[in-house]
Amino acid sequence: MMFVFLFCSLFSRLSVAEDIILYTGLADRKLTHIHNEKKDFGIGHHRHSTGKLRFEKNGPDIGEYHVITSVVSVDKAKNTDTREYIGVSRLPKGDIVTQDTIEMEHAQVNAFKAGWSYEGVIVGGTREYKGITGTFSTRITEDERYFETVIHID
Repeated sequence: MMFVFLFCSLFSRLSVAEDIILYTGLADRKLTHIHNEKKDFGIGHHRHSTGKLRFEKNGPDIGEYHVITSVVSVDKAKNTDTREYIGVSRLPKGDIVTQDTIEMEHAQVNAFKAGWSYEGVIVGGTREYKGITGTFSTRITEDERYFETVIHID
C-alpha cells in the first residue's frame, strides 16, 4: 500500500512538468538606470527592466515582467561585465521568480542581436506556481523584435 502511495505521489509530481513560452517586444521595454557614483555602468550599477508578456508574438498582453540587474564585476580586457539578476514574470496563474548571473558586453543596454541568449534558474513562484523549480532560457528572435523566454518547470 505504501508503494502505491509513493508511486502515485511521484507520478503526480512528474506530470506537472511543463514548458511555458512567453514573448515580450524589445521596443516595448521600459528601462530605469540607477547609476553608481562614477556613472560608468561599472560595479554597483543597477537597472530595472519591465514590460508586457504575451503567449504569442502578436497576441494580447497576459502579464508583465520585472527584472533587476546589478553589475558585480567588470573585465576591461574582455570588455564584459557580470550581472546578478532577479526577475518576476507575473502571469494569470501566479508569479514565477527567476535568478542567476550573466556575462554581457560591458555597458550593453540595447545592443541585442538575433541569436543572443542566456539561461537561468527558477527559484519559486506564487499561487499555482507555488514551490516550483526549473530553468528558463531567453533568446532574441530572428527578426530581432522579441525576447522569447521558455520556462521549463520541473
